[in-house]
Amino acid sequence: MKPSFVYGGDAFGVNPPRVTQQYGEILTKLLGASLVKNIAEKSPGPIKLTLAEPVAVDDVARACAAGAIGDADGVADGADAIKACAARMA
Repeated sequence: MKPSFVYGGDAFGVNPPRVTQQYGEILTKLLGASLVKNIAEKSPGPIKLTLAEPVAVDDVARACAAGAIGDADGVADGADAIKACAARMA
């Protein structure tokens, strides 16, 4: 599992850093747009990471569960791969 940034819950936190579900969904809409994804793919490492689409903690948990029961294998790297694995648990 290789998410870029995980969001969820109903409270902001500093240690560990986290943002709320509502704020994360806004970031997902912005950073998940095809224009931003295209720019991120062509950008150097630090910029690419900054522009990476965040992933909901629920999707990370579902993807981990899919891997644990054998419904997914390999490395889920990034939001799209994690969401694809999570969908197997729906």
